[in-house]
Amino acid sequence: MTIETLDTNFNQDTIYLNEESEQDSCLVLCIEELDESNEEITVDTRVFISYNELSGVYVINGKRDDIFGKKGRNKTNFQPFMFCAESSNDVIDFLSLTLNINGNFSYTLFNYNNLSYDMSENTYEFMQENMDSRYEIAAYDGIEYNRKRFRQLVRLTKNMYN
Repeated sequence: MTIETLDTNFNQDTIYLNEESEQDSCLVLCIEELDESNEEITVDTRVFISYNELSGVYVINGKRDDIFGKKGRNKTNFQPFMFCAESSNDVIDFLSLTLNINGNFSYTLFNYNNLSYDMSENTYEFMQENMDSRYEIAAYDGIEYNRKRFRQLVRLTKNMYN
């Protein structure tokens, strides 16, 4: 398959050419807290969770979605954040504190092949810009918060490697 074929098939820039570099892939969990208070369901907060094999810590990159006024002006200007945690329980405690655990969520497991080996060097913006169905392994929408299930998903980022 050529780059031209991929461009034609996907009608967008080619970012995923994993045929020769599958050994460089990295499992990343994306959890989105959904805001269902409006007619249109939007994302309130999005976090990416990965495991840094170099330092032995989980890395959380996240950001609350900005709120725009009727005139298109950004009313909040939320800033991205990045934190590290040594255990999956610490990650889940952080998620329980920062997300509305009574709300609905979506989660996606991504297989990125274009990340830095030092996961703390990867930014929220980079991961968000590279959210692409070609990186998806699994995706589920309308999920209720379940601490045990989310902890299992977080642990996958550590236990699944190449």
